[in-house]
Amino acid sequence: MPLARPYQRMPAIAIGFACTMAMAHVATSRLDRDLQPAVLLFVFIAWAFVYWVLRERSRRGQELEPPGIWITRWGVVLGLAIVSLGVSSFNTGVNLLYVLFSSLAVAFVLNLPIAILNVPGLRALRRAPDRVYAGETIRIGLKFEGGMAPWSGMGIVLRDIPAGPAGVESPNIRALYAPRNDREEILYETQAVRRGIFHWRATRVASAFPFGLISVSRDLPNPGRIVIYPRLGFMRRPIRTAGTTGELRRAARASFDEPYAEFHNLREYRHGDNPRLIHWRTTAKQNKLFVREFERRAESETLILLDTYCRSSINPDSSDALEIAVSFAATAARDLCRAQLRIGVAFLDDELTALPPSSGSAHYHRILEALAGLKASASPTLRRLIECNTVHSMIACGAARVIVVTPEAKGIAAEALGPLSEHIYIVSIADGAHERDFGFSLDSSSDNDPSAEAPEL
Repeated sequence: MPLARPYQRMPAIAIGFACTMAMAHVATSRLDRDLQPAVLLFVFIAWAFVYWVLRERSRRGQELEPPGIWITRWGVVLGLAIVSLGVSSFNTGVNLLYVLFSSLAVAFVLNLPIAILNVPGLRALRRAPDRVYAGETIRIGLKFEGGMAPWSGMGIVLRDIPAGPAGVESPNIRALYAPRNDREEILYETQAVRRGIFHWRATRVASAFPFGLISVSRDLPNPGRIVIYPRLGFMRRPIRTAGTTGELRRAARASFDEPYAEFHNLREYRHGDNPRLIHWRTTAKQNKLFVREFERRAESETLILLDTYCRSSINPDSSDALEIAVSFAATAARDLCRAQLRIGVAFLDDELTALPPSSGSAHYHRILEALAGLKASASPTLRRLIECNTVHSMIACGAARVIVVTPEAKGIAAEALGPLSEHIYIVSIADGAHERDFGFSLDSSSDNDPSAEAPEL
């Protein structure tokens, strides 16, 4: 809930200013006429200062005050009103002014110890998902334990404080009280802004209970970790058809439609085997069911090399191209894992990350977590990546179809790859190859679960 703007409180400020000027005029009625203008000018300057404080605090929007004890905006207004009432009551001797002054002063003084005892002793507990996808709306729950006073946790404002850059929006959450049992918690929805591995440091709790005049703010230790996967998209043409020639494209399509290559041997039939693989001649001779075993084609394995070079200082669109490249690689991993094909990913940022080709949901999440932690490199990395022993051996043996995803132009990537560029398929984000060759789009509401059935193509 945003803080109110000063102009929304202008009637209250105008009434308070008029009342204060009237009381100042009454209080100075017994003073020398020469001093009255000076006193009224002082009151006017004080109220101008109050308005400036309110305007500056409103500009901060939803930011909570740092840990400490603070006088709220209306505490400042009431404090000046108390001072004006005190001066007026002592100068005029009017009993009504004495009553108003004492009542407001007692409320102001009592607010401090009650607010101080409202927050200490609380322990915050957070319930949040371990991993989400960038752009998703997530629900986070907060509950509390402990407390020094029976009224601890009343009238609080909460905000999760990240340790370092924030990947999740942290709004202010206003609650009537802090739930301190297992059946209740404070739930709020927020947005996963960008990919990465992020940590929470604490939960900031501020309370001005009960009168809203003095606020006490503290950071309650509440560490946490969340992995935000890259945003996924949709490919109208599958990544498994990628190739440098038409022959490789046909072979890739054939490897998906008939995932068998050379005949390997015969074995007895097991429950779940494809009946089309039964070798009837041997079955008739042995009076048992025998099936043919085949070796998988090499094209059933795909290795994606991701270029992390980002020239954001030269080209502001380079960082956006890198994020598209990461999303493209993540979407390819999802689609290939759904098709029960093996995929590996390798990239070089601060250090080498190489995941050999494999399949399954666990391997898919390992790939996405590695891509979530990918950092942009300030220097070219593609040539150094293919020269790494692990990656070079995988390329040299020819056991997998190799695809390079780069935010740079295709010519720059081909120059870095050298002679290997003839055997590697290059997807250039800068040239629009992800859209032209695969129809890749980030605007998709498709399921992110790799275990779901592959869509019909």
